[in-house]
Amino acid sequence: MFNYKNTSLVVFFYIFDHCSKHMKVFRSSGRMVIFLLMACTTPGATLIAAFNKDTLQQVILYETDHRESVNQKLQESNALNEQIIANQRRFVFLSGTATFAVVFLLVILWISRKKLLKQNRDLEAMHRQIIHKQFEISKKNAKLDEQKRELEQLNHTKDKLFSIIAHDLRAPFHSLLGYLGILSDDFDQLDKEEKQNMVKELHRLSHATYGMITNLLEWAAVQRGVLRTNPGNTPIGQVVDESIMLLKQNFDGKDQQIINQVPAGLTSYADPKLLRSVLVNLINNAVKFSPRGGKIRVEAIMNGSIVKICIRDYGVGIPADKIGSLFELSSDYRRHGTENEQGTGLGLITVKEIVTLMGGKVQVESQEGNGSRFCVFLPAEKQ
Repeated sequence: MFNYKNTSLVVFFYIFDHCSKHMKVFRSSGRMVIFLLMACTTPGATLIAAFNKDTLQQVILYETDHRESVNQKLQESNALNEQIIANQRRFVFLSGTATFAVVFLLVILWISRKKLLKQNRDLEAMHRQIIHKQFEISKKNAKLDEQKRELEQLNHTKDKLFSIIAHDLRAPFHSLLGYLGILSDDFDQLDKEEKQNMVKELHRLSHATYGMITNLLEWAAVQRGVLRTNPGNTPIGQVVDESIMLLKQNFDGKDQQIINQVPAGLTSYADPKLLRSVLVNLINNAVKFSPRGGKIRVEAIMNGSIVKICIRDYGVGIPADKIGSLFELSSDYRRHGTENEQGTGLGLITVKEIVTLMGGKVQVESQEGNGSRFCVFLPAEKQ
C-alpha cells in the first residue's frame, strides 16, 4: 500500500479520470480510504491509495460535479435527440400530409380531366349535330330558293303565255276575221285581183298563226316533259328541202331565194320531225329579217362525231347586247321583220329546247346590219 497523503491533487484527479471505474471507497477509523483495484498502466498490478478527509471531499465534489456535468450533457443530448425525433416526426407528418394532398389533388385533377374530356366529347357531338342540322337547313333553304325561283319562272311563263295569247295570237285572228268579213260582205263587189290578194294574205296570216300555235304547243310539251324524241339516222338535205317547201309561200311573197347547200348523203342522229321543226323556225326567222329579194343559205358539214347545220341570212342582224337573251323567255327583246312581220319570240326558245332534248346545242353569230348565222350542232350518224 502506498500512502498518497502528500500526493498532489492533480495527480489524483489524473488517476481518478483514467481509473475511476477501478476504484472503490471504504470508511475505516474515521478515515475514508480509496482502493485502486487495478493499475491503469501496469496490467495485473493493484494500487491502493488512501487520502485524507479533505482530499476525499474534494474528490467527491469533483466526482459529483463531473457526474452532474455528464448527466447534464446526457440530458441535453437526450433533449436534442428528442427534438430531432420530434422534428423528424413533424417532417414525416408534413411529408405524409403533403403526399396525401398531392395524391388527392392528382385524383381530383384526373377526375376533373375525365369530366372535361367527356364534356368535350359531348360538345363535339353537339357541334357535329348542329353542323348537320345547319347543313340540312342550308339544303332546305337552297331547295326553297330553287323552288322560289321556279315559281317566279312559272309566274313569268304564265304571264308570257297570257301575253302571247292576248296579243300575239289574237292580232292575226283580227286580221283573218277582217279579211273574211270583207270577202263575206263584199265578195261580188271585189274584182278578181283584190280577191286573189286577200286570199294570199289570208293564207299568209293563217300560216303564220299556225306556226305560232305550233311553237307554243311544242314549247309547252317540252316544259311539261311530255315531248319525246325518236332519233335515227336522218338525211339532213331531205329535211331541209321539206322545211323549205313548208315556207315557200313566205319567202316567195318577199321574192327571196333559199339555197340548200347541204352535201348529199350527210346524215345526223336526230328525230326527223323535231329537226324539221327546228329548221322551219330558223329558216322562217331568216326570211322574216331578210330584205325583199335577199338570199338565205342552208349549209351543213361533219366535224368528227358532230354535224353542224347553219342557216345564213344577210338581213338586219342582231345587236351584240341582245344575242345572249335570244333564247330566254324572260327577255323582252322584240323586233318586227323587214316587212313588219310579227312573232311571239317562242320560235328561238323552242329551237333551243328541242335541240337540247336531242343532245345538241345552238350557236349564234350576228352583226347588226350584216345578217345572222344560226348553227345547230347535233350528233352525227350512229353506226
